[in-house]
Amino acid sequence: MAVLSVILFHCEITGLANAGFFGVDIFFTISGFIITAILLKEYRDDGKLDFLSFYFRRLKRLMPPVFVLIAVAYLATDKISQEASAVMLKDLPSALFFGANWWQIVEGQDYFDNTPRVLKHLWSLAVEEQFYFVWPPIAYIVLRHFGPRAVGITALSLALLSTAWMAYLYATGADASGHARLYFGTDTHAMGLLIGAALGCFWNPWAAPAKAPPRFGLQALAVVALAGLLYLMQAINTSHPALYQGIFLLVPVLTCVVMYTTMSQRTFFLSRVLRDPFSQWIGSRSYSLYLVHWPVFVWMRLHGHGDFSDWLVLTASLGIVAAMAELLYRTVEVNAKVFDLKNPGAMPKALAISAYAIIAGLVWVTAVQESDRRAAALAQDEGKATAPAIDPSPVTPSPSIGPVDTAEAGTDASVPVSGGDEMYAIGDSVLLGARQHLSKAIPGIDIDAKVGRQASEGALAIKAWRSHGARASTVVVHLGTNGYINESQYRKLLEELSDRKSVILINLRAKRRWTAPNNEIIGRLASEFSNVRMVDWHALSDDRPEYFVKDGIHLTQKGIAALTGRIKLVAGGQPLSPDAARELILAAAASAKLANAPRLASRLGASPVKSELASVVANPAVAVGLVGAPTATMPNAAASIAASKQTPDAPALQHEREQAASGTASTPMDAQQIE
Repeated sequence: MAVLSVILFHCEITGLANAGFFGVDIFFTISGFIITAILLKEYRDDGKLDFLSFYFRRLKRLMPPVFVLIAVAYLATDKISQEASAVMLKDLPSALFFGANWWQIVEGQDYFDNTPRVLKHLWSLAVEEQFYFVWPPIAYIVLRHFGPRAVGITALSLALLSTAWMAYLYATGADASGHARLYFGTDTHAMGLLIGAALGCFWNPWAAPAKAPPRFGLQALAVVALAGLLYLMQAINTSHPALYQGIFLLVPVLTCVVMYTTMSQRTFFLSRVLRDPFSQWIGSRSYSLYLVHWPVFVWMRLHGHGDFSDWLVLTASLGIVAAMAELLYRTVEVNAKVFDLKNPGAMPKALAISAYAIIAGLVWVTAVQESDRRAAALAQDEGKATAPAIDPSPVTPSPSIGPVDTAEAGTDASVPVSGGDEMYAIGDSVLLGARQHLSKAIPGIDIDAKVGRQASEGALAIKAWRSHGARASTVVVHLGTNGYINESQYRKLLEELSDRKSVILINLRAKRRWTAPNNEIIGRLASEFSNVRMVDWHALSDDRPEYFVKDGIHLTQKGIAALTGRIKLVAGGQPLSPDAARELILAAAASAKLANAPRLASRLGASPVKSELASVVANPAVAVGLVGAPTATMPNAAASIAASKQTPDAPALQHEREQAASGTASTPMDAQQIE
């Protein structure tokens, strides 16, 4: 059940296994139980623990399949996507040295999105390995002085402490960035391993029970526990507050009830079900299934086949996963299990562990060198580029698509409008991909967008914006692409913006399980605030595949133009003449704090407008001569320019058109980036 629930969760099928990630916690509970029970049995039999043998057994059991997976995954990913393989190289060292979870915290990654990181699922392996390093010495010390029950009490106490620490960090908002710290942290997510360890201390599975437990009552309790697990997997979602306030403890407790009953009472019908051939096949290959399923799903999404609600896609994907898992199991797992260093001529265990460290280190160095080489090549390519980040010059429309239909966009997407210096936009990578076009369409707009941003980060970002002297009277919000919206948090965000003249909410278009509930919350809350208006992007983009790249979420240039046009219409700005638009862009550039200003300036072209803008970016003081106002008052000066140079006769303007190549991403990564 554990591995199947994780696989179904990663399929992202609306209404199916919404909290299938609890399968990882079931894995943790089983692992904690098995490891602790084996350690106690060894102590009872030998009176000591052989730590070197223990670590060697863990290493030879877990790492050979990982090595093979990494090799195959890199070769396959590099053929599909250079960007994804470059990201994989960055993640590789932490995966080899059991630190993937902490690396992902540092990187700000989010387990609950589908960003194409091929090794992201190895975070759980890192947590397990860290537990294997720390727990046996602690258990041994307590065991020698106080006995196995004291070890169980210690495990329970640490599980409660881990749960309380997670709840505290959640309540204090210490981790607002998608809760990566809460979910990936070994200290905050160790309760499953520890609850399993406690069961291994209080119950010896090899010993005959002194007194048979009540058969019917225990079996009924196991059925209730299993039903509870299935309910939680379906009813809870990633934004549910209770998730971080005790449910991660409840799941392993329920798991222990089912484990104890099915293992101690073999005639129980659940025990018989778990011994049938299909369940045995899944169970014996669960590790290989877990290792291969995520890379396969990433490859499918990179190929544009990420809609697993399509039964053809789902069947093909699961078939590939099953075949690869079977191959990995038979060729690697089985051989690793039977490999025994007690055979004559075999290398000592310490030498084997050292050999692993050396090989992993060499792979690490190679990965870092290759990552640096690619980064240098990318920087060299960027240095040769001449396209500016903000280009006010006209662009010839693509003959394959032609000009954007103004009826589609809601207003002519190419005509700049005023009001940008009074607008602030916050969003995720969908808005990030549209930033360049939006900055030209509404000159002066302040856009705060980043990849992977969760809706839960919105209120914190708004508070930070306000603390820096927020001026904008109109705020555009596009959040919810990457996970469930928590209604209370989203309401707080809107309450924080209740003093603004206008708030524009953009709902979602994505084939993800949370899209429908998120859109329902956005639509309902929009009607509760008098200053809130909504852009129904879900309806506007319905049956418009040309608006999206392969992932069905991020936008092509045509989709960007359509969304930008609708934002302009709802914002209500007045059309600007080309001169006014140009000067607003210059003013915005002058007032912005651009850390990469010199490099950006050097990359701008040689046209008069580009050269002028290059001078402004490199030296904002130059803008004084261009707009006739001190740099400190540049935004206000820009607003004055806009007011004086608005053109009432919009049809008479010479419209600039965006190049719109169908199926082309708005940025190099957009075509393959899944939030």
